[in-house]
Amino acid sequence: MILEELKKLAKGERLAVHISNAANLVLFVAKVYASVKSRSMAVIASTLDSLLDLLSGFIL
Repeated sequence: MILEELKKLAKGERLAVHISNAANLVLFVAKVYASVKSRSMAVIASTLDSLLDLLSGFIL
């Protein structure tokens, strides 16, 4: 029973990580587009922050 619960928990965690990675990827692409269009240093900094979030998500 405990093994089944651990497998179920691990499956839920993997799903949450995949959803988070997908959302971070969409956000990153949108920010890259906004960075190119606006050439704002604040938007570019936010884009780099999103890139680091995306990289850390893939590491997990």
